[in-house]
Amino acid sequence: CLPTVGMEPLPQNIEPVVEAVSCYPNLIQSNTTAQVQFSLREAASIDAAVFDSSGRLVSRIVQNRFYAKGIHLLPMDLQALPLASGVYFCRVSTPHGHGVCKIVVMR
Repeated sequence: CLPTVGMEPLPQNIEPVVEAVSCYPNLIQSNTTAQVQFSLREAASIDAAVFDSSGRLVSRIVQNRFYAKGIHLLPMDLQALPLASGVYFCRVSTPHGHGVCKIVVMR
């Protein structure tokens, strides 16, 4: 299943736990460290992973790490990730929802 950009739909009256996900810079060069920024409405354990445009898992950035409520940055070292030029998606997931941002990589 190909991840979609944005937030997953939630049933009525349920607020998303992951409020926003973005990547900076977003035309990433091969020697750049990018930052994935996400905001949590409440404290939660997260998983963060990078998927290619076919929806295949490319790399896990964080697995089952606890974060407090608020805005957080995850560094993403492109030299350590096996990413060719192209479009990718970073998905930040909690047990109660997820957010996705698009990443463009240029080698």
